[in-house]
Amino acid sequence: MQGTDGNFYGTTSTGGTGFENSGGTVFKITSSGALSTLYSFCSKTNCTDGMNPEAGLVQASDGNFYLEA
Repeated sequence: MQGTDGNFYGTTSTGGTGFENSGGTVFKITSSGALSTLYSFCSKTNCTDGMNPEAGLVQASDGNFYLEA
């Protein structure tokens, strides 16, 4: 999805950094094509941040991003 700042944001259900078999990411792509990972979900048992997101993102009126339900 395109954010109000003009950048593109999304999720992956696998991949990421810092964990073996990582549990997915939230990423940003700038209008010039630069990719950055904003967050890597944990893939270990009992992680409190969730894992493997399968939904896209929505941007609320407060500017924050949330996973679509």
